[in-house]
Amino acid sequence: MSQNNKKIIIATGGTGGHIFPSLSLADFLKEEYDIEITTDRRGFKYLKNLDNINIKIINSNT
Repeated sequence: MSQNNKKIIIATGGTGGHIFPSLSLADFLKEEYDIEITTDRRGFKYLKNLDNINIKIINSNT
C-alpha cells in the first residue's frame, strides 16, 4: 500500500473474467495508490487472500 492519500476504487463483477484483470490493474497501481476493489459475494472467493488491497463486498443480483 502506498504512503500517500491517493485512492483508486476498482469496481468489478463477480466472475474470474472480471476479477483477474482487476487484480492485474491493482497490482500495477498499488505502489502509487491505495487500492480498494469492490465486488459481490461471488468475486470475494477470488480475493479473500490478498495483502495490501482493501476489499469491499457489495450486494448485487444476478
